[in-house]
Amino acid sequence: MQHKEHLTKWSTDNLQLAAFLWSCNFKPQAVPASNPRKVDFQFEHSQELDDAITAFVDGSAKVNPVSFDLLRDQLHQMIREVQGGRR
Repeated sequence: MQHKEHLTKWSTDNLQLAAFLWSCNFKPQAVPASNPRKVDFQFEHSQELDDAITAFVDGSAKVNPVSFDLLRDQLHQMIREVQGGRR
């Protein structure tokens, strides 16, 4: 589900986590995954990113539902672009 790449990038295919991280001002980059039906979201790795991931996983993260929904919609658009318009 997630991994560090060259210690500078961190990736996930978890849409909710990606939307949450983006809502925390970590800008994702959508990249093709090894599975052609999936897309990974890459983030610049940092201690702040690790802290945000920990907050998401342990349930202590605070999420604005409106911005979360908007960002999730934008991530869906990024997925379609990476997959060449496929659904």
